Amino acid sequence: MNIENTLNTAIKTLTQFNIQNANLDSEILLAKIIGKD
Repeated sequence: MNIENTLNTAIKTLTQFNIQNANLDSEILLAKIIGKD
């Protein structure tokens, strides 16, 4: 695997990880808002 492929794979992995974290944060925030009712 060359350096370009390695970097592209790393970027894709990090992007997916960041999206998952953002979704998790949104769910936690939503749960807190709903829990206040």
